[in-house]
Amino acid sequence: MAAERMTECRKCPHDSVNAGIPRTVKREHCTKCGCPLVAKTASPTSECPLSPPRWVKYMSVAEYDRLKSEIQ
Repeated sequence: MAAERMTECRKCPHDSVNAGIPRTVKREHCTKCGCPLVAKTASPTSECPLSPPRWVKYMSVAEYDRLKSEIQ
């Protein structure tokens, strides 16, 4: 999931690298929402902030919380 999402982000003009922001300034991030891409793309409850989004969330926060409680 994260690799597929990151592939989409790296094609986007809002990826900080594509926007010309040096990686030394801040981790690679979305210039639209400010989130670090490594974390945002790995979160099943996150969604791309563009309209329409490049990728959507896999589950709601409630579904994620329920799944976590079942695993524990």
